[in-house]
Amino acid sequence: PDLTGQEDDDSRQELGTLKTLRGIIDWLAAAAAKSHQQSGIDRGQADQGNSRSAEQGIHSIKQQNTSRFLLNMVETEHPEETFTVADGAVFIITDDGEGFAEAFAAELLRLDARPVIVQSGDSIKEIDKGRYQANFEVPEAAAELVTAVRQYGPIAGIIHLLPFQGKPDITGMKLADWRLWLRLNVKGLFNLVQAAADDLKKTEETGGGWVVAAVASGGNIGYDINKDSPCFPGNGGIFGLINTIAAEWPQIKCKAIGLEKEIKTSTLAATMLKEMAAEDHIVEVAYKDNIRYLLGVNQRTLPDKSPQAINIKSDWVIMVTGGARGITAEIALELAEKYSPTLILVGRSAPPDEESVETVELESAGELKKALIDKVKLSGRQPNLVEIEKTYGKICREREMRKNISAMERAGARVYYLQADVCNESSFVKTINSIYEKYDRLDGVIHGAGIIEDKLLESKTPESFDRVFDTKADSAFILSRALCPDSLKFLVFFSSIACFGNRGQCDYAATNEVVNKLAVFLDRQWPARIISALWGPWAKTGMASSEVQRQFAEKGIELVQPADGRRWLDRELKLGRKGEVAIVFGSGPWAAMGTDNFSFKDRLPLLKKINFIQSGKTSVTAERILTPKEDLYLNDHVLDKNPVLPMVMAMELMAEVVQQNWSDMYVTSVHSLQVFKGIVVDEDEKKVLINASPGNSAAGENGIFEVEVKISPTDNAIRPFYKCIVCLEKKGSTPPAFDSSRFENLDSFPMPVEDLYLKWLFHGACFQGITMIEGISEQAVCGILKSIPPAVCLAKTPENKNWLLDPVILDSSLQLVILWKRHYQDMTPLPFAIKRYRKFAPFTSGSIRCCVQLENSNKGQLVKADMFFLDDENRLLAMLEGVEASCSKSLNRLAGNS
Repeated sequence: PDLTGQEDDDSRQELGTLKTLRGIIDWLAAAAAKSHQQSGIDRGQADQGNSRSAEQGIHSIKQQNTSRFLLNMVETEHPEETFTVADGAVFIITDDGEGFAEAFAAELLRLDARPVIVQSGDSIKEIDKGRYQANFEVPEAAAELVTAVRQYGPIAGIIHLLPFQGKPDITGMKLADWRLWLRLNVKGLFNLVQAAADDLKKTEETGGGWVVAAVASGGNIGYDINKDSPCFPGNGGIFGLINTIAAEWPQIKCKAIGLEKEIKTSTLAATMLKEMAAEDHIVEVAYKDNIRYLLGVNQRTLPDKSPQAINIKSDWVIMVTGGARGITAEIALELAEKYSPTLILVGRSAPPDEESVETVELESAGELKKALIDKVKLSGRQPNLVEIEKTYGKICREREMRKNISAMERAGARVYYLQADVCNESSFVKTINSIYEKYDRLDGVIHGAGIIEDKLLESKTPESFDRVFDTKADSAFILSRALCPDSLKFLVFFSSIACFGNRGQCDYAATNEVVNKLAVFLDRQWPARIISALWGPWAKTGMASSEVQRQFAEKGIELVQPADGRRWLDRELKLGRKGEVAIVFGSGPWAAMGTDNFSFKDRLPLLKKINFIQSGKTSVTAERILTPKEDLYLNDHVLDKNPVLPMVMAMELMAEVVQQNWSDMYVTSVHSLQVFKGIVVDEDEKKVLINASPGNSAAGENGIFEVEVKISPTDNAIRPFYKCIVCLEKKGSTPPAFDSSRFENLDSFPMPVEDLYLKWLFHGACFQGITMIEGISEQAVCGILKSIPPAVCLAKTPENKNWLLDPVILDSSLQLVILWKRHYQDMTPLPFAIKRYRKFAPFTSGSIRCCVQLENSNKGQLVKADMFFLDDENRLLAMLEGVEASCSKSLNRLAGNS
């Protein structure tokens, strides 16, 4: 907007009298506030139709063109940070018994930390100073141990090295040995972390907050590295558990690391410390031949035909665990309708009885419950509402079972229901043997048995953890022992995307990751096709409650429609290939990352030194330390001898925080950028807070999701430095037509490009992006710009990291405005507001053409500009619109600081 009138003229003349950087910055902030107040921020009027309720947001996630993804391992760079810790910080280290714990403890002692080594034993006792024995697989003993260790101070970290003590041989393992290993290594870690939760979360007091585990994996954490030496499946429980801890406690540094046992302990300890220092937020890593790998997700479509196709026939016998209800019943019905095989349904519940005449005709819950109450009254007893609800639930479950079995039979399948406890080895094995005895075959198995009892880690009881974890982990192991692999055609485990880490599902995440890794192991041992299907929440059926479904939907995770889920698994069996085991069905945050890891945080350069205090879909709070020692670009943006955070770098930081947290969509624009107060780093470092919260609960009709972001002082979040709105979309928008006629017939620029940064500009090497001035006129200036990568602008940053918005390119376009203003009026402008930045395609070419359209107002004391960024084929890549800058001759003094 134009700022006109005598008051504004006087104000802009006042700018020319200001001599200090602080005065200039405060003046620009006041101008920006006034500018935005007068404009009314017309964005709000333009986009009023964008907001939708959270409930609508859930139903807007469709199953069209749903994708298929395979889990794999992706090579990545080594962390370069140096581990530091507060003096005297206390670490509990579980003892591997083979020297790793001692080597790691020695490293911590060298750093003046306080390690306490704990070995597994029958009772709690202090063996020596700084060394304990404890039966931490028992929750009460773990709590007692943590209390005893607190004599040295609050617990800063749990370092779980017990799983490194050996690589168990699962081939000859008995169920009792399997359970013992999981109890010690997975449940033992759960017990310790839960007992030390209060200490671990108080990171500022302890100077820590680490939960780290190392497993002896041969450099393999379960997928496509070192196929001849697969990961021990039990390790999956550790990875799934730590993923959930990371999700529930974002302020804690969590790591699950697969290491080669043959490496000397001093090298292993050094690797552990590097991982603990790493700022990349990667939870799962593995090392093989000194190459670092992380968990990746690759999109892979099914072929139209497959030479390995599984052609199910009507004489096949297929066992389906999980009863005759929910997801497994949906899959069984699909098989019945397409192939009419013999279906053996196995569940814990007894076969459904015929319903009594008193209730068989009743439909509504009210009618049913009234009939049950009346029946109890007729017997002369007082109705017990708890018992009424229990009976009502049983009637509903049995109705569903009868309905599903009847539908399968009508489709032509021969259906038999067998009752068995899949966690009871004797019961389950007896049931499986009976199938072989009767049919002399078992062609396929779909193992869907499982339960959930969602609670945050601190509220999760050991008994609940056991029920959820054992149901899947033990039953899958029993299956691996009871089935005849030579005649089996396929085995499908039902797993879940919860293994990536989901709040409230520490036990469910842990057990599903055990299943995933067991599936990989069996696939390499057996000729049958083995699949671990990582389902998202199923709509209207399955175990996910409406609240869990809502949480997944807010994360951009597709709800699986039953009809789609049925078809996907059938197609997978028909067209998938052996060796493709852990498969994610449907779209979610992982889809945004294409062939790599599904998190942005290891790619966005300004997040390297960021601490996410709070992370979620309703709001994000992060702390970032700005220091010229690490943020090298600050040394090249100096005004009056003080490093100043450039406006475009603040915009990049805000956009990166949003992209990290809402990683299922892409940042496509930033608008209404306001400067309330510039950020001067006039000391060794400056801490700032970044807060982001959605402006609307779901994407609008045009698919745009808005997030309000501000950068504030750590001691006063109410008065921000910067504020803007970052917009995300599922896919980018089409650029408008670009009119190049406005930038033709320009005059040549009188100064050689090598003199620009010596005479008229104040920018150092990190921001010297102008390589050519094509021409200039009274309304325009055009130049060629180059990007300068994060590796140059930030200390210890790998060369493969890229900017999200590219602040160097954007700042270079603002430099063109300075050159234009100096050329015509010998004044230096400083920007204080940006209306909108839109990006249509990445800046992938080596050079970017930038055309700037300009106009003066307020007697030349205000300049307004629009920038157009084009590739070498003149295609529009991005636009920077409504840039406003205040101008003064006194600011010419800033030039030449490079």
